[in-house]
Amino acid sequence: MQEKRKAALKWFGETEGRFLVAFGGDGCPFGKNESACSFLISFLNVGKRVASNSDNFLVFGGNVEETSPIVKRYINSVCKQIVDLEGRIFEINGLHVSFHFEELPNDMKMLAMLGGELSNSATFFSTFVNVSTNDCTDLRGAFGSSPSCKWKPWQYANRVKVVKSVDSLKALLDGKPLSAKQKRSKVTEFIARQKSRQEYLPLVGKLIDKAHVEPLHLKNKARGYFFKVLLKDAVAKSKIPATCKTFAEVPQDTCLGRLVTALKCEVKMGRLAKKVRKWFDETQGKQGDLQYRFTGKESQLFCHNFARLLTFLRRRETVRNNGRPCSP
Repeated sequence: MQEKRKAALKWFGETEGRFLVAFGGDGCPFGKNESACSFLISFLNVGKRVASNSDNFLVFGGNVEETSPIVKRYINSVCKQIVDLEGRIFEINGLHVSFHFEELPNDMKMLAMLGGELSNSATFFSTFVNVSTNDCTDLRGAFGSSPSCKWKPWQYANRVKVVKSVDSLKALLDGKPLSAKQKRSKVTEFIARQKSRQEYLPLVGKLIDKAHVEPLHLKNKARGYFFKVLLKDAVAKSKIPATCKTFAEVPQDTCLGRLVTALKCEVKMGRLAKKVRKWFDETQGKQGDLQYRFTGKESQLFCHNFARLLTFLRRRETVRNNGRPCSP
């Protein structure tokens, strides 16, 4: 059994016993007025099982925002533990074992906090590369470390250099009679002129160079965008009378009525269906896009049932549940 487990591990051409570790976290709204945040550890050497919840271990969880002082203190603590762990070699059953943190998968908001950077609305909006809002549309530009590449990875030494300059500017501004808003504006403008997004030293130190974006959020946002397109199409085809001020007054044989019914009864996305009804009650479908954050489970349901949702937009189709009309 031990030999079987040993064979299941992947060493990727590295020394046997060299475990590669990923450390990632995320925060999300929890309930009406609260937030939750967690961090997990996983081992890349377990191959396909890296996606299994049996091989991802929760190391921090709290009912706090990801930018809270509690989270920052935890990051400072865990980074010291990482440095200590990477400097040791353990002997287990005659095998020399070492741990190396090679992945820092997080979403862009979390990475900005971990990296001590400005938010993603800054002129230089990426944790990974010196691309800016002024040149991001250049389709011929390339990303890499070679001299011919237009965009290059951030250098840690340059991060430290910019932070020192920012600290000097803040000390200078403290003695001037300016409002907090004016001081903040001058700081962000100064950072942009340095062709940087760095304000503080990275909380994770040089581990920020191993940061990668977590693809889950990209997938969720893509599904959310696709749904907005469907919803707009459903509202346009429904030709809802101006007298309908609430969703309860919308005829159920319209495209919008059928779409919401399908979300609840066919696709089993009741929370989204409820959000659409509330959005229509507030805007009558005429003011602003629906703001909704897809979860991983909802993205999967939406993806698997995308074609079915399209059929519910056909005007002559009747939505039924077990042979009986299903009310939204």
